Amino acid sequence: MADSEKASTVNEVDEQLKRRGITKDKDVSELYLANRQVFVGLEEVKDCEKYRNLQIVWLNGNKIRKLTCFSSNYQLRELYLQDNLMMELNGCLKHLTCLQVLLLNGNQLLKLTDVVHELRAMQCLKKLNLFGNPLAQEYDYRSYVVHHLPSVELLDRKEITKEERDKARKKYEPERETVKESVAFGRRADGPPKRVYAPPPSATFESLGFDQDDQDEQESRISESITSDDGNALEEAIKRRGLQRSVMQYSTFDWSSIPLSQERRLAPDSIPDQPRILTVRFR
Repeated sequence: MADSEKASTVNEVDEQLKRRGITKDKDVSELYLANRQVFVGLEEVKDCEKYRNLQIVWLNGNKIRKLTCFSSNYQLRELYLQDNLMMELNGCLKHLTCLQVLLLNGNQLLKLTDVVHELRAMQCLKKLNLFGNPLAQEYDYRSYVVHHLPSVELLDRKEITKEERDKARKKYEPERETVKESVAFGRRADGPPKRVYAPPPSATFESLGFDQDDQDEQESRISESITSDDGNALEEAIKRRGLQRSVMQYSTFDWSSIPLSQERRLAPDSIPDQPRILTVRFR
Protein backbone atom coordinates (compact mmCIF):
# COMPACT_ATOMS: atom_id res chain seq x y z
CA MET A 1 0.00 0.00 0.00
CA ALA A 2 1.36 3.44 -0.88
CA ASP A 3 2.00 5.99 1.87
CA SER A 4 -0.75 8.20 0.52
CA GLU A 5 -3.18 5.26 0.63
CA LYS A 6 -2.20 4.44 4.22
CA ALA A 7 -2.71 8.06 5.18
CA SER A 8 -6.12 8.06 3.49
CA THR A 9 -7.11 4.93 5.42
CA VAL A 10 -6.01 6.46 8.70
CA ASN A 11 -7.92 9.61 7.87
CA GLU A 12 -11.00 7.55 7.04
CA VAL A 13 -10.86 5.82 10.44
CA ASP A 14 -10.31 9.13 12.21
CA GLU A 15 -13.29 10.61 10.37
CA GLN A 16 -15.50 7.73 11.46
CA LEU A 17 -14.47 8.14 15.09
CA LYS A 18 -15.00 11.88 14.89
CA ARG A 19 -18.50 11.49 13.40
CA ARG A 20 -19.46 9.15 16.26
CA GLY A 21 -17.97 11.38 18.88
CA ILE A 22 -15.39 8.78 20.00
CA THR A 23 -12.23 10.31 21.42
CA LYS A 24 -10.66 7.36 23.25
CA ASP A 25 -9.23 4.28 21.57
CA LYS A 26 -10.65 2.01 24.28
CA ASP A 27 -14.18 3.05 23.28
CA VAL A 28 -13.80 1.74 19.73
CA SER A 29 -15.78 -1.52 19.40
CA GLU A 30 -16.61 -1.50 15.67
CA LEU A 31 -14.59 -0.63 12.59
CA TYR A 32 -16.02 -0.34 9.07
CA LEU A 33 -13.55 -0.38 6.16
CA ALA A 34 -15.53 -2.37 3.61
CA ASN A 35 -15.60 -1.65 -0.14
CA ARG A 36 -12.93 1.02 -0.10
CA GLN A 37 -13.29 1.56 -3.86
CA VAL A 38 -12.20 5.16 -3.47
CA PHE A 39 -8.71 3.80 -2.85
CA VAL A 40 -9.08 1.03 -5.44
CA GLY A 41 -9.59 -1.46 -2.62
CA LEU A 42 -7.47 -1.83 0.50
CA GLU A 43 -4.50 -4.16 0.16
CA GLU A 44 -3.37 -3.78 3.74
CA VAL A 45 -4.79 -2.59 7.04
CA LYS A 46 -2.83 -0.79 9.72
CA ASP A 47 -2.31 -2.43 13.09
CA CYS A 48 -5.44 -2.26 15.25
CA GLU A 49 -3.56 -3.03 18.46
CA LYS A 50 -4.55 0.22 20.11
CA TYR A 51 -8.25 -0.68 19.79
CA ARG A 52 -8.16 -3.30 22.53
CA ASN A 53 -11.97 -3.53 22.84
CA LEU A 54 -12.61 -4.00 19.13
CA GLN A 55 -15.37 -6.58 18.56
CA ILE A 56 -16.71 -6.17 15.01
CA VAL A 57 -14.68 -5.41 11.86
CA TRP A 58 -15.84 -5.09 8.24
CA LEU A 59 -13.06 -5.50 5.67
CA ASN A 60 -15.05 -7.13 2.89
CA GLY A 61 -14.87 -6.05 -0.74
CA ASN A 62 -11.19 -5.06 -0.78
CA LYS A 63 -7.90 -6.49 -2.13
CA ILE A 64 -6.41 -7.81 1.09
CA ARG A 65 -3.96 -10.67 0.60
CA LYS A 66 -2.56 -11.00 4.11
CA LEU A 67 -3.70 -9.97 7.59
CA THR A 68 -1.31 -8.75 10.27
CA CYS A 69 -3.50 -6.20 11.98
CA PHE A 70 -5.28 -8.20 14.71
CA SER A 71 -2.34 -9.44 16.78
CA SER A 72 -3.81 -8.11 20.07
CA ASN A 73 -7.54 -7.89 19.34
CA TYR A 74 -8.54 -10.96 21.34
CA GLN A 75 -12.11 -9.76 21.90
CA LEU A 76 -13.14 -9.84 18.24
CA ARG A 77 -16.55 -11.50 17.86
CA GLU A 78 -17.38 -10.81 14.20
CA LEU A 79 -14.96 -10.54 11.29
CA TYR A 80 -16.11 -9.93 7.71
CA LEU A 81 -13.36 -10.73 5.19
CA GLN A 82 -15.39 -11.92 2.21
CA ASP A 83 -14.52 -10.90 -1.35
CA ASN A 84 -10.79 -10.29 -0.90
CA LEU A 85 -7.68 -11.95 -2.35
CA MET A 86 -6.46 -14.08 0.55
CA MET A 87 -4.81 -17.37 -0.47
CA GLU A 88 -3.90 -18.59 3.04
CA LEU A 89 -4.32 -17.55 6.65
CA ASN A 90 -0.79 -18.19 7.95
CA GLY A 91 -1.71 -18.07 11.63
CA CYS A 92 -3.27 -14.61 11.48
CA LEU A 93 -6.60 -15.72 13.01
CA LYS A 94 -5.89 -18.72 15.26
CA HIS A 95 -5.55 -16.54 18.40
CA LEU A 96 -9.03 -15.01 17.91
CA THR A 97 -10.78 -17.66 20.01
CA CYS A 98 -13.81 -15.45 20.77
CA LEU A 99 -14.91 -15.21 17.14
CA GLN A 100 -18.55 -16.14 16.61
CA VAL A 101 -18.97 -14.99 12.99
CA LEU A 102 -16.29 -15.39 10.33
CA LEU A 103 -16.97 -14.78 6.64
CA LEU A 104 -14.16 -15.80 4.28
CA ASN A 105 -16.19 -16.57 1.17
CA GLY A 106 -15.06 -15.21 -2.19
CA ASN A 107 -11.32 -15.38 -1.49
CA GLN A 108 -8.58 -17.60 -2.98
CA LEU A 109 -8.04 -19.99 -0.04
CA LEU A 110 -6.48 -23.20 -1.35
CA LYS A 111 -5.80 -25.78 1.39
CA LEU A 112 -8.80 -26.99 3.35
CA THR A 113 -6.78 -28.81 6.03
CA ASP A 114 -4.68 -25.71 6.77
CA VAL A 115 -7.72 -23.46 7.08
CA VAL A 116 -9.59 -25.89 9.33
CA HIS A 117 -6.49 -26.33 11.51
CA GLU A 118 -6.35 -22.54 11.88
CA LEU A 119 -9.98 -22.37 13.03
CA ARG A 120 -10.08 -25.39 15.38
CA ALA A 121 -9.27 -23.29 18.46
CA MET A 122 -12.37 -21.13 17.92
CA GLN A 123 -14.75 -22.92 20.27
CA CYS A 124 -17.34 -20.10 20.02
CA LEU A 125 -17.51 -20.00 16.23
CA LYS A 126 -21.15 -20.37 15.13
CA LYS A 127 -21.34 -18.93 11.62
CA LEU A 128 -18.73 -19.69 8.96
CA ASN A 129 -18.66 -19.02 5.22
CA LEU A 130 -16.00 -20.64 3.02
CA PHE A 131 -17.84 -21.00 -0.28
CA GLY A 132 -16.38 -19.31 -3.34
CA ASN A 133 -12.87 -20.53 -2.46
CA PRO A 134 -10.94 -23.26 -4.32
CA LEU A 135 -10.93 -25.37 -1.14
CA ALA A 136 -14.72 -25.68 -1.33
CA GLN A 137 -14.21 -27.90 -4.39
CA GLU A 138 -12.23 -30.52 -2.44
CA TYR A 139 -13.72 -33.98 -1.96
CA ASP A 140 -16.07 -34.25 1.00
CA TYR A 141 -15.45 -30.61 1.88
CA ARG A 142 -18.61 -30.02 3.90
CA SER A 143 -18.41 -33.22 5.98
CA TYR A 144 -14.78 -32.49 6.81
CA VAL A 145 -15.59 -29.02 8.10
CA VAL A 146 -18.67 -30.22 9.99
CA HIS A 147 -16.67 -32.88 11.82
CA HIS A 148 -13.56 -30.88 12.66
CA LEU A 149 -15.37 -27.66 13.65
CA PRO A 150 -18.15 -28.97 15.92
CA SER A 151 -19.14 -25.53 17.27
CA VAL A 152 -20.23 -24.26 13.83
CA GLU A 153 -24.01 -24.24 13.44
CA LEU A 154 -24.35 -22.41 10.12
CA LEU A 155 -21.92 -23.33 7.33
CA ASP A 156 -22.09 -21.55 3.98
CA ARG A 157 -25.55 -20.14 4.83
CA LYS A 158 -26.92 -23.63 5.48
CA GLU A 159 -27.77 -24.99 8.91
CA ILE A 160 -25.90 -28.13 10.04
CA THR A 161 -28.32 -30.89 11.08
CA LYS A 162 -27.81 -33.64 13.65
CA GLU A 163 -28.01 -36.28 10.91
CA GLU A 164 -25.23 -34.50 9.03
CA ARG A 165 -23.03 -34.47 12.13
CA ASP A 166 -23.67 -38.17 12.81
CA LYS A 167 -22.80 -39.06 9.23
CA ALA A 168 -19.56 -37.07 9.38
CA ARG A 169 -18.64 -38.68 12.71
CA LYS A 170 -19.11 -42.17 11.31
CA LYS A 171 -16.94 -41.30 8.35
CA TYR A 172 -14.03 -39.73 10.23
CA GLU A 173 -14.21 -41.68 13.52
CA PRO A 174 -15.24 -45.22 12.50
CA GLU A 175 -13.43 -46.85 15.45
CA ARG A 176 -15.30 -44.73 17.95
CA GLU A 177 -18.62 -45.58 16.35
CA THR A 178 -17.72 -49.29 16.44
CA VAL A 179 -17.04 -49.01 20.17
CA LYS A 180 -20.37 -47.25 20.71
CA GLU A 181 -22.20 -50.01 18.86
CA SER A 182 -20.48 -52.66 20.99
CA VAL A 183 -21.76 -51.15 24.26
CA ALA A 184 -24.99 -52.79 25.41
CA PHE A 185 -26.92 -53.10 28.67
CA GLY A 186 -24.51 -50.81 30.49
CA ARG A 187 -21.35 -52.86 29.95
CA ARG A 188 -18.64 -53.11 27.30
CA ALA A 189 -18.83 -56.07 24.96
CA ASP A 190 -15.84 -57.69 23.26
CA GLY A 191 -16.68 -56.12 19.93
CA PRO A 192 -19.45 -55.61 17.38
CA PRO A 193 -22.04 -58.36 16.94
CA LYS A 194 -20.86 -61.34 14.91
CA ARG A 195 -22.82 -63.83 12.85
CA VAL A 196 -22.98 -67.41 14.02
CA TYR A 197 -23.71 -70.64 12.16
CA ALA A 198 -27.43 -71.24 11.78
CA PRO A 199 -28.41 -74.88 11.02
CA PRO A 200 -31.15 -75.62 8.47
CA PRO A 201 -34.74 -75.64 9.80
CA SER A 202 -35.04 -79.43 9.40
CA ALA A 203 -31.96 -80.14 11.55
CA THR A 204 -32.28 -81.08 15.23
CA PHE A 205 -29.76 -80.80 18.00
CA GLU A 206 -29.70 -84.59 18.33
CA SER A 207 -28.89 -85.01 14.63
CA LEU A 208 -26.09 -82.48 14.97
CA GLY A 209 -24.57 -84.31 17.92
CA PHE A 210 -25.54 -81.86 20.70
CA ASP A 211 -26.95 -82.73 24.11
CA GLN A 212 -29.33 -80.58 26.17
CA ASP A 213 -26.54 -78.46 27.68
CA ASP A 214 -25.13 -77.78 24.23
CA GLN A 215 -28.61 -76.81 23.06
CA ASP A 216 -29.03 -74.26 25.84
CA GLU A 217 -25.57 -72.83 25.19
CA GLN A 218 -26.15 -72.61 21.44
CA GLU A 219 -29.50 -70.88 21.90
CA SER A 220 -27.86 -68.40 24.22
CA ARG A 221 -25.12 -67.65 21.68
CA ILE A 222 -27.63 -67.24 18.87
CA SER A 223 -29.75 -64.86 20.92
CA GLU A 224 -26.71 -62.75 21.83
CA SER A 225 -24.81 -62.77 18.53
CA ILE A 226 -27.53 -62.65 15.91
CA THR A 227 -27.52 -59.60 13.63
CA SER A 228 -30.27 -57.40 12.30
CA ASP A 229 -30.36 -58.92 8.81
CA ASP A 230 -31.44 -62.37 9.99
CA GLY A 231 -35.14 -61.54 9.65
CA ASN A 232 -37.42 -63.95 11.47
CA ALA A 233 -34.54 -65.50 13.39
CA LEU A 234 -33.81 -62.10 14.93
CA GLU A 235 -37.40 -61.66 16.08
CA GLU A 236 -37.38 -65.15 17.56
CA ALA A 237 -34.13 -64.48 19.40
CA ILE A 238 -35.48 -61.21 20.79
CA LYS A 239 -38.64 -62.93 21.93
CA ARG A 240 -36.67 -65.74 23.58
CA ARG A 241 -34.41 -63.30 25.37
CA GLY A 242 -37.38 -61.25 26.48
CA LEU A 243 -39.03 -64.31 28.00
CA GLN A 244 -35.84 -65.23 29.80
CA ARG A 245 -35.27 -61.76 31.17
CA SER A 246 -38.90 -61.29 32.22
CA VAL A 247 -38.85 -64.19 34.69
CA MET A 248 -39.00 -62.83 38.23
CA GLN A 249 -38.57 -64.68 41.48
CA TYR A 250 -39.98 -63.69 44.86
CA SER A 251 -39.03 -65.51 48.08
CA THR A 252 -40.38 -65.10 51.62
CA PHE A 253 -40.36 -66.94 54.97
CA ASP A 254 -43.38 -69.01 55.90
CA TRP A 255 -43.63 -68.15 59.60
CA SER A 256 -46.76 -70.26 59.92
CA SER A 257 -44.52 -73.35 59.85
CA ILE A 258 -43.05 -72.32 63.24
CA PRO A 259 -45.27 -73.71 66.07
CA LEU A 260 -46.64 -71.55 68.83
CA SER A 261 -45.42 -71.82 72.43
CA GLN A 262 -48.25 -74.25 73.36
CA GLU A 263 -47.40 -76.48 70.37
CA ARG A 264 -43.77 -76.45 71.40
CA ARG A 265 -44.67 -77.81 74.84
CA LEU A 266 -46.93 -80.54 73.41
CA ALA A 267 -44.50 -81.74 70.73
CA PRO A 268 -40.99 -80.50 71.56
CA ASP A 269 -39.27 -83.03 69.26
CA SER A 270 -41.04 -81.91 66.08
CA ILE A 271 -40.08 -78.24 66.22
CA PRO A 272 -38.36 -77.15 62.96
CA ASP A 273 -35.10 -75.24 63.23
CA GLN A 274 -35.92 -72.61 60.58
CA PRO A 275 -39.07 -71.32 58.91
CA ARG A 276 -39.98 -72.71 55.55
CA ILE A 277 -39.01 -70.60 52.47
CA LEU A 278 -41.72 -69.98 49.91
CA THR A 279 -40.54 -69.14 46.38
CA VAL A 280 -42.81 -67.78 43.66
CA ARG A 281 -41.76 -67.31 40.03
CA PHE A 282 -43.80 -65.30 37.56
CA ARG A 283 -43.45 -63.44 34.27
